[in-house]
Amino acid sequence: MKNKKISLCLAGGGIKGVAHIGVLKAIEEKNIEIEYIGGTSSGSIVSSLYAAGFTAEEIYNIFKKYCKKIRYADLKNIIKLIYGLIIEQKIIIDGLSSGKEIEKLINKECNKKGIYNISDIRKPLVVPSVNMNTGDVICFTSCLKRSEFSDKIKFINNIPIGKAVRASCSYPVVFSPVEYEDMELIDGGIRENVPWKELELLGAKNIVNVVFETDKNDNCCENLVEVAGRSIDLLCRELSNYEMQGTYNNLEIKTKKIGLLDISKLEELYYLGYKQAKEFFEIF
Repeated sequence: MKNKKISLCLAGGGIKGVAHIGVLKAIEEKNIEIEYIGGTSSGSIVSSLYAAGFTAEEIYNIFKKYCKKIRYADLKNIIKLIYGLIIEQKIIIDGLSSGKEIEKLINKECNKKGIYNISDIRKPLVVPSVNMNTGDVICFTSCLKRSEFSDKIKFINNIPIGKAVRASCSYPVVFSPVEYEDMELIDGGIRENVPWKELELLGAKNIVNVVFETDKNDNCCENLVEVAGRSIDLLCRELSNYEMQGTYNNLEIKTKKIGLLDISKLEELYYLGYKQAKEFFEIF
């Protein structure tokens, strides 16, 4: 494992993305260099902070601090959900939240490292989103050079880092679409939950995909938001499984049926990712 270099691709998965931080911690302890990194949805938060220069421990502390704010917002979101369904019937389009808190969080933390625009990041980074109007993949990247172009993937190198991450995290129903230029952007997981192809287009080699085990729990949904989230998650996973056919170096994190929005399991998710990554890289 000495002088080993990899490229890391982090799948979306709601709060399960905390497990990615544990994976990063295991990689740090192994002294493995991450040359390229990318992620979708919650994976975009972790990958962007890491590319900006934060350590795994620092990212974990950021997540803990941010998730406390989510707890305080729960009641407001429930009220908004009821009002939107009964009075305006527009919650499915507008989402429970604008997602601006995520944008502010990423901007605030990255600004500490002197990073304001995604182009300020030196490590090759990809953060995919989806144009809701056309279905095209919009890939925000810190790289100027692309090895090739695709009719279905548009690379953008000039956007505030917080807005790029917010777009990749704009989970339908939970967050509103992000307006950028003439596009309305939603969660990248709708098309590219495991963005290894985008990393490869930028020149990444030896890609390790970190994904989550498919949840087979029939009683995992306790409210309408979880039902909607579960439905979208199943679709994203099926697409991911199809996209990863023929790939290798896939680290599947078993998360013990923890829900996409279960913010009470941060520590457990972190150590699940850490433990399973340590085992994976022992034989990698």
